[in-house]
Amino acid sequence: MIQLILIGSRGAGKTAVGRAVAARLGRPFADLDDRAIALAGGGSVRDFMARAGEPAWRELERRAFLDATGGPERPAVLALGGGAVTVAAIRDGLDLLRESGSVRIVWLSTPVELLAARLQAAPGDRGSLTGLGLIDELPALLAVREPLYRGLSNVAFDTAGRSVAEVADTVVAWLTTSKALS
Repeated sequence: MIQLILIGSRGAGKTAVGRAVAARLGRPFADLDDRAIALAGGGSVRDFMARAGEPAWRELERRAFLDATGGPERPAVLALGGGAVTVAAIRDGLDLLRESGSVRIVWLSTPVELLAARLQAAPGDRGSLTGLGLIDELPALLAVREPLYRGLSNVAFDTAGRSVAEVADTVVAWLTTSKALS
């Protein structure tokens, strides 16, 4: 079975779109953040990072990624955390999986202004990674991450001005017309 992996910034809608795509396909969905926090014994990402730091979080993401892409409980649709692509082992794994044809990687591209509005409305359980504040750090994070998203993805879909359902329909249509799922 080919696995669909969603990448993009926090606030891009990866989890919501991933759930909607999985529901449309009748296949299992998983969120890498949820899997990583389960490895930590529960709690929130913000609390874990405050207690253990970002490097420890990235290691949990790496472990969760390996399980979610190679383990027996491999979900058909997987949403990665926004910063997961900054982990070399995850990037290497995504490259290998994409080259093998066993995954399709979709980048949910979202303009910084829309990300800021979404994060102001619903900041979730994430804190600032840079000390600049959740909204103020977005341009710097995107400057590093967008080239990684672009290089890793099979396709990018802009989420601006589109509902979760519209984006999910676009992803499913792409999967169907490109024969990306088997």
